Parts: sequence; C-alpha cells; structure tokens
Amino acid sequence: MSDEQRELLLKAQQSIATWKLRIGNLRVYYDIEEEPDQIVPL
Repeated sequence: MSDEQRELLLKAQQSIATWKLRIGNLRVYYDIEEEPDQIVPL
C-alpha cells in the first residue's frame, strides 16, 4: 500500500464511523449510541 493510499484510508476511517468490523474482504463501519432510543413494547 502506498503512502497516498494509507493517507486516504485514514481520512476515510476518521470521517465514516468510530468503529470498524472486518470480515474477510468486507468492512462494516458503525457508531454506538450511549443512550439508545427507548423501546416501548406493544
């Protein structure tokens, strides 16, 4: 990987999400909410 590719990857990771899950070739970017919405059972 070139220096330019590493720099682009770092910028992309910082702007997409806090966490990244790697599964083979797949990448899942996600954030975790500290206080999720309240669930009201019906």
